[in-house]
Amino acid sequence: IGFKLMTLYLPSEISVKQFKGFSQPAVDIFNAATKYLGEYKDDNSSPVIAYLLANIILLFKLLSGCFSKESDESVRVAAAEIVFVTAIRSGNLDTLFVHENVAVRKQSLELLENIFQLRLYALINKDILTSVDAPKSKKKKKNKNAEDKLFIPAEILKNILTNICELAKVDVKEEKLLLNNLSMLYDICVIDPHLSKCVKEDSQPTDDKYITPTYVYKKARSIFIHEKFHISNETSRRQLFYKFVLKILQTANENKLKAETQNGIPANISVCSEVKDLITKHMTKDRKQTYLEEIIVNIEKEIQDLGVE
Repeated sequence: IGFKLMTLYLPSEISVKQFKGFSQPAVDIFNAATKYLGEYKDDNSSPVIAYLLANIILLFKLLSGCFSKESDESVRVAAAEIVFVTAIRSGNLDTLFVHENVAVRKQSLELLENIFQLRLYALINKDILTSVDAPKSKKKKKNKNAEDKLFIPAEILKNILTNICELAKVDVKEEKLLLNNLSMLYDICVIDPHLSKCVKEDSQPTDDKYITPTYVYKKARSIFIHEKFHISNETSRRQLFYKFVLKILQTANENKLKAETQNGIPANISVCSEVKDLITKHMTKDRKQTYLEEIIVNIEKEIQDLGVE
């Protein structure tokens, strides 16, 4: 009930233009919410617990609204600390995508969509939130990873990716949310320089500190394979996979067009040759399935427009 009341109170509080920050009682409530998520176990599930989780997730979704341009800088930093540092990096949200309650699953996907949108915006616009209560030393300036309040570690992204794929294998009713989150996760891995260092010779691709676009693509491919071999008389998961492929190619082409029309701004989002080769290889095998013919034709057009070498 307390968390429900907070979800009703918070929108009116943060909508005030003069709002300058969260009170300590409010911060304590946010910390308690994260603690509850950490203590939650699947075997303790019940309608009451599901209601609690749904309201906690809604609370974090409302907090993501504090990142608007109209918000005070101190509010944005405080919200980043709560949503990204305390909630996301704790890993306590990772398993909620496969919760047995439909409302909890949907709320989790919607929260993730907001979080990924904020992260992509920060990466594309070089909008890095820094701590306002500590002076910027020369040493700290060099460590942008420590200053980046919206950074999502690779191990967290891997857990989220795994659970999104598991959810898609079980239920694809929320296709739009699944598609958006998968494609944005892919794009984050493309443009965040701290995530893809495993391409170096001295690093192992399985290192939990790194995650590449190729890894995301192969993981998403597991959705296609699962339906092909384990589910009869359905094609929704296989179509979801190819819609994901089409979406990442369309995003790359849109970004390329912007780069060409905006004074040569370098393209941040692209498709590497390794992923392109995998797409081509899989399409060659799958295009005989008639329900995929139209989307594969569109994918081929996007690849041609992209001109990936």
